[in-house]
Amino acid sequence: MIKLFTTFFIFSLFAFVHVVAQNDEQFQLDSMLVKHKTLTVVPFNVNLFIKKNKNKLDEDQENDIEKEHAAWFQSNLIEHINLNPDKQRFSVQVIEPNICNAKLKKAGIEPLKAYEVLPEDIGKATDGDAVLIGRVVIEKDFSKAYLSIFDTKTNTLCWRTQMVDRDGYRDKPREYVKNFAKRMAGHLPYKIKD
Repeated sequence: MIKLFTTFFIFSLFAFVHVVAQNDEQFQLDSMLVKHKTLTVVPFNVNLFIKKNKNKLDEDQENDIEKEHAAWFQSNLIEHINLNPDKQRFSVQVIEPNICNAKLKKAGIEPLKAYEVLPEDIGKATDGDAVLIGRVVIEKDFSKAYLSIFDTKTNTLCWRTQMVDRDGYRDKPREYVKNFAKRMAGHLPYKIKD
């Protein structure tokens, strides 16, 4: 009986220490997010897996569409955060896309490849406290978005999420991107709860 009690006590202590460590780590990440005043949103990494008019797109057409969508996701997400069309409030100011991309180019970083660069380098180039890096996989019937926010001083991953959109790509890509970006903004950790 004593052996069982000792085993239970050790297991409980280990579980408690593990939970406290996780909560402490989460607290550190949350306190890091609170300190962020400016957010840099770089153009998204977009992968397109659709067929247009039952014919496979050639590689150049696909690359052009992916680049176009990368810029659309960046600008729509920023617009939704800065303009707050749904009266949501955010605790960070987001750097405008044209300013962000110009600063990246000036620092020698190709905006459409910024997701491959260390967050610290992006932060130095844009004067942002945090950087949001997004990847979107678009298929005919659904899309997946992977969003990550990094602290630019420490390169620490502060937050990430994965979203699935089942509305399908359809024939109105601008409207699709705008609606998906709106849903993305609703999941950001910088949203102030009323």
